[in-house]
Amino acid sequence: MLYSLNLQRNEFSEEGVKFLSRAACSSRLKELDISDNLFKVQGIKNLREYLVHENCELQTLKIRKCGLLQYSRTLLFTSMTSRCTIRDLDCTDNNLGG
Repeated sequence: MLYSLNLQRNEFSEEGVKFLSRAACSSRLKELDISDNLFKVQGIKNLREYLVHENCELQTLKIRKCGLLQYSRTLLFTSMTSRCTIRDLDCTDNNLGG
């Protein structure tokens, strides 16, 4: 069974994140590294759907250098307060604002 997935620098589109999120919901994935992919708002919304899904068991999420902006921060952090298993989040080198 797959527990860790490294998809750095894969040029994901919003549809790619949507597909990844759906696939991850049916796995027991514990660690996901999607660093160095540029995500637009819809990509972050798709990721958020996965993070709040009842089957999500993800504990480590690395999203370094993904071009995340302040709005992305709000989307991600609200999902983490509603229902999320993330224990380790690395979102360095993004413009998340203050």
